[in-house]
Amino acid sequence: MTYSMLSLDLADADVGQRNGFYELLHNAGWVKLAGVDTVWQKRFDDTFLNPSIQRRIISLLEESAGETKVKLLTFAVQIGDRVANTGRLFKIPGGYETSFN
Repeated sequence: MTYSMLSLDLADADVGQRNGFYELLHNAGWVKLAGVDTVWQKRFDDTFLNPSIQRRIISLLEESAGETKVKLLTFAVQIGDRVANTGRLFKIPGGYETSFN
């Protein structure tokens, strides 16, 4: 099993956008960690390699942002035993641009 932890900052999102985004994460199998704001975790089967997990996270973030009309979010993600990475997603004409630092 490979675990991933995701921390989000939904910049300028209203309560409805935030709740909708969280519901989409939950429906995708992510579990919000108790006692901390906007930190989620998910367990992936060993059949998924880290680059595949990273692509799945990016796709989920972009789809969720599009559905909830979130224009900007920053995030930190840690996959398995690797060092955590940060990234940013923002609305551009025709979609989103997502980058990992």
